[in-house]
Amino acid sequence: MDISTSKYLMDRRELLMILNGLAIGALLPASASSAERLLPKIGVIAVGRLSELIFDSDNNHVPVSMRSIAIDTDVDSLHRTAAHRKILVNRGSSALGNPEATVLQAKRTLTEIADAVAGLDLAILVVGLGGAAGTTIAPVVAGALKSQNILTLAVPTFPFAFEGEERQQRALSGFRQLQQHADSLLPLFNTDIETDARGKTSRTGLRASAPLTIVQLCRSLEAALSGKNLIEVGMDDLRSLTLAQRGMCAFGYGYGAGADGAMAAARHAVTHPLLGHTRLQTASTVPIGIECAPQPGLLKSVGSITEYVLDQMPAGRHGIYSVTTTASLDTRFSVSILASGIDCPVTADRVPTTQVPTTT
Repeated sequence: MDISTSKYLMDRRELLMILNGLAIGALLPASASSAERLLPKIGVIAVGRLSELIFDSDNNHVPVSMRSIAIDTDVDSLHRTAAHRKILVNRGSSALGNPEATVLQAKRTLTEIADAVAGLDLAILVVGLGGAAGTTIAPVVAGALKSQNILTLAVPTFPFAFEGEERQQRALSGFRQLQQHADSLLPLFNTDIETDARGKTSRTGLRASAPLTIVQLCRSLEAALSGKNLIEVGMDDLRSLTLAQRGMCAFGYGYGAGADGAMAAARHAVTHPLLGHTRLQTASTVPIGIECAPQPGLLKSVGSITEYVLDQMPAGRHGIYSVTTTASLDTRFSVSILASGIDCPVTADRVPTTQVPTTT
C-alpha cells in the first residue's frame, strides 16, 4: 500500500475507521491472486564470519525460505554455519590475509558464486567490513550479482571505535568498492550502537546487535513479499520506490505489547540506534513492515503507526507499508522501517554516527 500525501493519509484513515466500526478489520483476506502469483526468490549472501551468527540454528536466524549462502576464507567458520550453500575462497593458498591474493582467489570462484546465486530476484549481501576476507571478497560477489541483473541490497557493517583506526580505513575502502556494484547500500555503523549503549552493554552484547538487526531486516522483507499479507508490498515497489533511490538506506525496528503496543513498537523503531530521527528526516521513502496477531481494530492501529512514522519526515515524502498477521505474536506488535534515499555521505574523514533519543 502506497501513501504519499497528508490528504491521502487523512482520507485513508477515515476509511480505516469505517472498516473498524464495521468490525471487519481483522477479517479482510489477502488478494485472491496472491496464491497464484510466483513469489520472488530472495537470497542472503554472507561474506566472512557474520554467516555464523545470521545462519545459526537457534531462533535468531534468517528465514529458512530464503536461500542462504556463506562465503569465507576460513574452512572452520564455514563448517560452523548452517547456510544452504558454502563457498570456500583461498583453497590451499599460502597468501591468506593478502588482499590482492584474496581478490584473485575470489575471482577464481566466480563460477561457483554465479551458480549459487542464479535465479534470485533479490540478494541481501551481508559483510563485516574492516577484516581482510569480507572487505576484499564482497565487492567481487556484488559484481557477480550485478552481472546477473539481480537486485542487490548490500548491508555492510562498520567496525566499533574500539577496533581501531586501521580497520575503519580498511572498511571505508571496501565500502567504496561495494558502491560501484550494489543497487543500494544499508550501512550498519556499530559506533552508533556503541554510543547508544553508553557502557550499559558488554562487548559481546554489542557485537550481537548488528547480526540481530540483519536477521530482523530479512524477516521483515520476507513477510512483506510473502504474498500472504493483509496489505502487501511487491517487488516492483521495492525496486522502484526504495532500492532505486539516491543515497543510503537505514533500518530500525521495535516491538510493543498491550493496549499501547502498536505505538510503542513504532516509537522504538523510529528511535532505533541504527535509524534515529536524524536519518529518518532526510529519507525520501520509508517502507514500513507491520506484524501482529489478528485482532479487532487492527486497521486503526495500522493507520496510527503509519501516520506516526510519516509525521517524523518532511512533508511530501513517500511511504509504503505491508501488514502481516501472525497468531503467534499474541498481543504484540512488530514494526520495521527501511528508510531509503538518505543523505548520509561516507567519507575518509568521517564515518557517520547519529545521536538518537533514548528509547523509553
